[in-house]
Amino acid sequence: MEKIKCGDFAKWNGDVDWNKVKAAGLTHAVLKVINKQLEPDEQFENNWRGCQLTGVHICGVYNYVYTPTVEKAIEAAKKVIEILDGRKVTVYMDIEDVVMRYLESGIIDIIKAYKQVIEEAGCTFAIYTGMSFFGSYIKPYADEEVLNYNYWIARYKDYEPMTLADEPEESRKPLVVNNLVGWQYTSVGRIDGVSGNVDLSEFYGMHDDCDADNNTEQEENNNNPVNITYAAYTDKWWDEVTNRDDWAVSATTQLLKGLLLEWTEEVLSIEHTQLTATGFLMLQVTTLTTQTMDLRVILLMQSTL
Repeated sequence: MEKIKCGDFAKWNGDVDWNKVKAAGLTHAVLKVINKQLEPDEQFENNWRGCQLTGVHICGVYNYVYTPTVEKAIEAAKKVIEILDGRKVTVYMDIEDVVMRYLESGIIDIIKAYKQVIEEAGCTFAIYTGMSFFGSYIKPYADEEVLNYNYWIARYKDYEPMTLADEPEESRKPLVVNNLVGWQYTSVGRIDGVSGNVDLSEFYGMHDDCDADNNTEQEENNNNPVNITYAAYTDKWWDEVTNRDDWAVSATTQLLKGLLLEWTEEVLSIEHTQLTATGFLMLQVTTLTTQTMDLRVILLMQSTL
């Protein structure tokens, strides 16, 4: 079974330089989607966009849950789906907080209720937890159905820093579940483009389709006619528009803070631009409020030549 190195990212990782992360060899990521207040993680949309722009595959999001009741679990799951806003990915229910301990059989009802909401929305459900938590608070009360869920399990050897080139010790692999789809083997990973530590994992099997889907999409796009698609960022990322004379946030007076351009031609001519070797575009844009600023824009180029 193919092993994929994966990092998971949240606001704690700060502003990630996804170009450097991809150049360092990381190909897959799981992103924190929501915080304790049931609001989007402060870096979720930035990380999602960064992965899209650099070709790092997003094969899941995680929700660190504080849901000691079925009602709270349903509420949290619904908020995750709301934030995803139609994006279909694996949602990992991250079960490790102290409020999730000592619930006995109640934790099984909570897991199933959360799972139902996620799957009814068309997403895939899985569980993230630590090896000790699984053995102490889930497994003793789990029925066969829950034992056969997909699990991403954390188990560390020590807290020595590890790079992507370092391989985890196979004997530490947590073979405690029927369907182990991921093993988080360190919380002190080091990757160029990330300040400080990052969690690193090995993922197995279930993410193969993610690669296949992305490759198919790229091949289909290679024969598209010339189109320009763009999205703008003010206080949030606005919906993408294609071949429009106006820009995506023409109804707002917010200052333009970022701009994403995608086109299906090798050369796009824009005045006062500088395309660098790393795929960044420097340009000066006049916003709707007539103020000008320099923008650092990441570009996706798909040649039709």
